[in-house]
Amino acid sequence: MTRLPSVGDVGHAFEFPIELGKVREFARATKAGHPSYVCLNGGPLVIPPTFLTSAAWWIPADGGVLNVLADDWSRLLHGGQRYVFHGSPPSSGDRLVATQRIRDVTERTGRRAGRMTFIDWSTDFVDGEGVLRAEELHLTILTERPPGGSATAGDLRARPDLGSSGHGPTLEELVDNRVSMTDIVRYQGASGDLNPIHHDHELAKAAGHRSAFSVGMLHAGILGSHVGTVFGPENVREFGVRFKEQVWPGDQLAYGGRVVDRQEVAGERLLTLDLEVRRSDGRVPLTGQARVVDAGS
Repeated sequence: MTRLPSVGDVGHAFEFPIELGKVREFARATKAGHPSYVCLNGGPLVIPPTFLTSAAWWIPADGGVLNVLADDWSRLLHGGQRYVFHGSPPSSGDRLVATQRIRDVTERTGRRAGRMTFIDWSTDFVDGEGVLRAEELHLTILTERPPGGSATAGDLRARPDLGSSGHGPTLEELVDNRVSMTDIVRYQGASGDLNPIHHDHELAKAAGHRSAFSVGMLHAGILGSHVGTVFGPENVREFGVRFKEQVWPGDQLAYGGRVVDRQEVAGERLLTLDLEVRRSDGRVPLTGQARVVDAGS
């Protein structure tokens, strides 16, 4: 029987240096269009909104709170992820210390994957002075049996949808080329998510999927980088996504959203955006929400 993580489990703290080359690599993998990532001016680069995912490359062998689930990858679903920045996001040259912790573990029964365990966990990033710079909040779902190609976090109704039905100004859509295996593998190398189910078709089929499928965080990353391109990466204060369906090689996706709220928080005028990734057939595999500084205010 799989040993589950327990509330309060804490991983070993590890150093996470933010390297200029890694920021540029990640920006390219998530198709960031902000000119700072292309035309270097000699200064530091603010990270794309989902860059902290790449801390996976720095986690020591005994530092991850989900290590006990390492042999159960075929039963794991990624329910969602959220990033909270305390001030401007970190930049290249910063050296952070990261610590993972289990926040909550709950169980319920799903329609297709049997008993499910919902694991809420986080990674805190502090600077050399011990100041909390950012938080990465994760939802991982352990299913009783492999979900195969038909079940997703959205089908299992793990959490209510993010967003609302606001009617503010729309975010200009980014319509990407069809998802390719090159896109997927490039992102895996940049992020440190090397799960072979995303590039090994035979292994994915053995787990009940029709083929290898895309990394959800690739499309979360493209969505976040698009927000950073429009509003400036230094102005992102929060970015989160919820996964509803799998994305497959060959899918064509559009990334967009709209402003749904304006408010002042800690002296900053913030815009709240509801976001979505939409297939060419109209289905929505991913929804999200962001808060950005209204640089025009």
